[in-house]
Amino acid sequence: MNKAGAALAALALSCIPAAAQENKPQIGEWYCLNPSNEDIRDVQFIGETWRVNNLTLKEGLSPLLDSPSVTFSASIANRSSDKLDTSIEVMGLAASSPIFALSARPIFPVVEANANGEAKGYTLSNKGELAKADKICIRAKAFVKK
Repeated sequence: MNKAGAALAALALSCIPAAAQENKPQIGEWYCLNPSNEDIRDVQFIGETWRVNNLTLKEGLSPLLDSPSVTFSASIANRSSDKLDTSIEVMGLAASSPIFALSARPIFPVVEANANGEAKGYTLSNKGELAKADKICIRAKAFVKK
């Protein structure tokens, strides 16, 4: 494993197990779950004036070239009077080693005030890689843009 992979794995392993977190991810913190007994669709990040939910993670083909990929999407609800800059990172691990990582952002750079948006992202992968993941780690961040 290279240095970057080792750093990602160490970061993900420092996550508090999802069961101990009572399915309450903290904004800006890594949240890890076991995909064999927890549903990613039940995870949501709740900020003071925004929320990230309706998470989906699936294996398929990349949007442009039909290459094997892992795809992620999530809904973003911005209930503030300001624009919101949002980024969501996702990492899949198998036996404590990273097997895929991706970043998802809205199609437009920000989610407008009092509006909803969708973050999407994908990474190329080997076929069957998502099914090999025994831990999925997610982090959502958002910054208000005045």
